Amino acid sequence: MQSKIISFFKYPYYRKNKFQINRENVKKFTSTVLFCYAAIIGLMFFMVALDLLLVHIFHFHSILDQLKETRNMLIKHNSVIAICAFTTVPLVEELIFRLPLVPKKYFLFVSSILILYVSLGGKTYNTIFFHDYLKIIIFIILSLSLYFTINITFAKISDFIHKHYRTYFYLLTLSFGLLHIFNADTIQWQIFYLYPLFVLPQIILGFAIAYLRNTLHFVYGLALHILVNLISILFTLI
Repeated sequence: MQSKIISFFKYPYYRKNKFQINRENVKKFTSTVLFCYAAIIGLMFFMVALDLLLVHIFHFHSILDQLKETRNMLIKHNSVIAICAFTTVPLVEELIFRLPLVPKKYFLFVSSILILYVSLGGKTYNTIFFHDYLKIIIFIILSLSLYFTINITFAKISDFIHKHYRTYFYLLTLSFGLLHIFNADTIQWQIFYLYPLFVLPQIILGFAIAYLRNTLHFVYGLALHILVNLISILFTLI
């Protein structure tokens, strides 16, 4: 099983599939979950050792603490954010980063308008965005522009993605992991180049989800994301 996952990471591919719950798919999902957690636990030892080195030898602030502090504080003091962290947040992230891994017109459009929504300041845990009528108008106009652009140019977009699928896959998957750097409440820019090492668990998670999305179904990838976030939140609240 591990060799199949690693082989997929080296040469990513996708295939059309329908959502099915059967013994083979459940076994594949379970194996991927175990592989994912084994890799993440191994990486945690490395990250803790590196963090201790930075704090006690080079006298920087703990990067691990910076990445966890704001998130943990919000989850512990806001039940809505805690619930959204394992419901709407993984759903939106999957629609943005994993849905378009199978390049269909509708998938690309959904991903694009969600990127637009987030770029305009929209959140997954409140509705403040919809109180700003100017942003709503801008969002609608740009969404229509995206729809017509994708609709008209989809053949060329699809052809480009097929020709450069490996690069396209890595770009989406790595972006998901690296964006977690900005979960830090503050960033020490003088050692910013080390921050990607501290989001390796999210990068591994992104690849594991992508593996399930491309070989089983989008729902299996989403289920893994929800499971990981839920377990993380439960450990935070304990």
